[in-house]
Amino acid sequence: MKDWSLLEALYSQRSIRDYTDEPVTDEELHFLLDTAVKAPSGGNRQPWAFVVIRNQETKHSLGQLFLRSFEAYTERVRGMAEKGIPEAQRQVERWSKNTNFGAFQKNFEKAPVMILVCADERVSSGVHPGPQAAVMSMNSLYGSIFPAVQNILLGCMSLGLGAVPTTLHSYYENEVKNLIGIPEHFRTVCLLPIGHTEKKYGPTRRIPAHEKTHWERWGDQNQWEPRTRA
Repeated sequence: MKDWSLLEALYSQRSIRDYTDEPVTDEELHFLLDTAVKAPSGGNRQPWAFVVIRNQETKHSLGQLFLRSFEAYTERVRGMAEKGIPEAQRQVERWSKNTNFGAFQKNFEKAPVMILVCADERVSSGVHPGPQAAVMSMNSLYGSIFPAVQNILLGCMSLGLGAVPTTLHSYYENEVKNLIGIPEHFRTVCLLPIGHTEKKYGPTRRIPAHEKTHWERWGDQNQWEPRTRA
C-alpha cells in the first residue's frame, strides 16, 4: 500500500482506464468500501449502497449498454460541433488527437471488477418541501454520493489500483436496474471500473481554477499562477 500524503494525492489523482488481468481481491474491495462510507453526507443520512460486480455476463451486459450510450453521446457532440458550438468543437478536436479513442468503451467489460454506486432516493425525498423540492432533493442526494465515490478513487490510489468514475450507463437506468435487481427507489449514480494498473498517477492538465472562479459576483474574475504540483 502506498502512503500518499494528502497533497500528493490531491495533485496526482487521475482517471485510469487501463487494467491488467490481475484480480482485485475481496480484501482490497473491503478496504475501498470501508473507505467509501467514511465520506460525509447530508444530515449524515448516508444514502449510498454499493453493488460489486465481477460476473462476466453481467459485465458484458453493462458494457453493451455503456457502449450504446457512448456512441449516441459522441454522435450528439459531433453534431453540436458541426453547428459551431465551441465547447463541442474543442472536444471533437481532443478526440481526434487520441489514438486510443473509444478503446476503453469497447472493452469496458474487461475491467476485473466494477462497483456500482447507488443512491436511495427515499433519503432526500420529502425532506425539502415547496416549489424547489425536486432541485433540493437532487442536490442533497448527489452531494452525499460523490464524496463516497471520491473516497473510493483515493483508496484505489493507495492500493495501486486504477479506476474511473462513469455515468453513461444511467441512460439505460431501467435496464441496469432490471439486470442487477436494484429496487425502484434507488438511483444508479456512478459505475466505477477498477483494476490493477501499470499506469502511473501524476500531475494532470486542467483548465486553471482562475478561469472557473468568480469573486463575490458572477463575472468578477482575477488571475493567479496555478499550483500544478504538491
